[in-house]
This record gives sequence, C-alpha cells and structure tokens, in this order.
Amino acid sequence: MNILIIGSNGFLAKNLIYRLKYTKHNLIHYLKKEGINNLKKKIVKSDIIFYLAGVNRVKSDKDYETNVTLTKEIIDILKLSKKKKKIIFSSSIQAIRKNSYGKSKKNSEKLLLQLAKNKNLKLVIFRLPNIFGKWSKPHYNSVVATFCHQLARKKKIIINSNKKIKLLYIDDLIDEFMNEIKEKKSSILRYPKNSFEISLKQLANILKSFKESVNNIDFEFNNKIIKYLYSTYLSHVPNSKISSELKLYSDDRGSFIELFKNKYSGQISFFTIKPKKVRGNHFHNTKTEKFLLLSGTARVNFLNISDKKKYSIIVNDKKPKIFITKPGYAHNIINTGNKDAKFIVWSNELFDKNKPDTYKYKI
Repeated sequence: MNILIIGSNGFLAKNLIYRLKYTKHNLIHYLKKEGINNLKKKIVKSDIIFYLAGVNRVKSDKDYETNVTLTKEIIDILKLSKKKKKIIFSSSIQAIRKNSYGKSKKNSEKLLLQLAKNKNLKLVIFRLPNIFGKWSKPHYNSVVATFCHQLARKKKIIINSNKKIKLLYIDDLIDEFMNEIKEKKSSILRYPKNSFEISLKQLANILKSFKESVNNIDFEFNNKIIKYLYSTYLSHVPNSKISSELKLYSDDRGSFIELFKNKYSGQISFFTIKPKKVRGNHFHNTKTEKFLLLSGTARVNFLNISDKKKYSIIVNDKKPKIFITKPGYAHNIINTGNKDAKFIVWSNELFDKNKPDTYKYKI
C-alpha cells in the first residue's frame, strides 16, 4: 500500500514515519518546497494520505490562511483522481473556537467534508489536543516541549494562568493512526482516545520533579502520564547532561556502586568481591534483597538467627540464578573463584544511615 505523508518533516509525521518504516507499506513523503506538480504526482500514486501539514505559530493571523490554501490545492488534485483514496486529516480541538488558527482548521474540515460527499473518498478527521513527545519543538508544538526544554537547561518557566489543558502522548496518537490504515469502517470525525486534562501548574510541578541524574529517580512510574512526561523530558535534555558520574566505594573486599535509587521501589547496586574474600555477615529485620551473579563463582551462606539453622547455595555465571535474602536470616557471600565475582543487587528500600536495618552477625 502506498501511503503519502503531507508535511513529512513535522512532529507528527516524523513519529508516524518511523513507525511505518517497520511495516511493508511504501512511504511517500511530501514537503511544501517540492511544489504543486510533485504533490499531484504523489497524490495520484497514493492509496492513503496522511494530511499532517499546517502552521500553528505565525507572525500574523492572516498567515493561518496558508492552511486553507493547501487544503484547496489538495482537493483540486483529488477531484481529478480516479483512484479511490482515504485521507486522514490532522485537525484540532481549536476548530470549535473562534481564533484564527481554529477557523483555518474548521474551514479545511468543511472543504474536505464537501469533497467526501461528492466523491468516492474515505475521510477521517482527527481533532487533536496538545500533542507531546519526542521530537516536539519548544515554543512551537507543545507547552510540554517548551517547559521540558527550559527546565532541562535550568531556566525558569513562566505560568501566566492555572488553566487546564488537554494533552495526548504522541505514541498513543500514532497507535490510532496505524489502526486507521487497516480500518475499513471509520467514523469521519474522531477525537483521539487516551487524552487527559492537567493544569499548567500541575504539569510544571511534575516536570520540575524530574532530575537529570540517571541514577536517582524520586517519582513513581506506575502512572503512565508520569512515564510519558519523563520520556518527553529526557528527549529535551542536552546530550552533554544525559550521563552522570557515580561514587565508587572500595576496600580490601572489593568495590560497590549504587546504580539506581527510587524512594518508592528501592535501589539497584553493583558490587565486586575479590577472590577468597567475604561480603555480608549481617541480617535485616524487614529489608530484603535480590542478587544476580554476573561473573565468577561464589557460595552464599544463610543462617536463621532464631533457630540457628543454616543452608548454603552455590552460584556461578554459567547458570544464572537469582537468590533472595530473607528477613531474620544472616547471610554472607564468599568468592570461591580466582577472579573478581561481580554482582548486581536490588534492595526493596533505600539505604538510610540513620535507620539502616543492617545488623552485624558473623556466620
């Protein structure tokens, strides 16, 4: 199937293009600078048209008329086409308002609807809210992009009101676009699913909570809105700030590094044990840990501090195995090999030096 994307260098188009690249569809790109003759050729060749071009930031309100002008040019070409086509138009929820941008989208909708009545053409109009996600431009596509861009560069963001805005994540929109390609019975007017409302103040507070450090995350990801906003924030972080140094703790037993900390879900760390050395010899009352040996061999010893019963397990990097420390069980790890044993460990709580829940107990 030949899919034409009009406005192929825009925010929506880029995300759609990279999703479509992993399908068997033939993609046809069109940019305004190519001219009307190229547009004619590409429309004739196409089966489905994603009409995603348009301006939403202009110096003068009169410039919004270019949205309508392009729509008329597309319609004139479609009138001459003998091939049945489907056109998916990215309109805006602003189309029901009286501002100049909204009027340009509403007028484009009317023209396309009139064509669909008089011609064998499938039309789907998406009235879109504020879209955010990777590759969105600050001060143009989305207030989310603007806030992320500013905060990632330690600049202040200005909130003139606390009004609520409607947002939609780009990947959720692209999912709907992809469904429309194979959908045979489409409604003409569509309001995308999964949009949500949020106040500007709440949005700003969420984005401010994000930190550039990759190893300290102080918020939960169980809310998909937080996940979407964080991914968008990261896409605006300068490349020079996308990494951070970690503190390395070393002694005669080996080394220890805290990789990732989250007050809701604990921390992940990496450590080594030198040959014949021992780590541990302590117990926890509530804290629990999960270990994975990445390299080397080791023996792990456990002792129930209540009934003094012991057991041991052997771990090596040939047969990956996770082992867990149980509350009330003292434990240690002995490197039984001739090279450093390397481990990754997850703890269900952050280390708190004032309340470590770690008590020495030699096995």
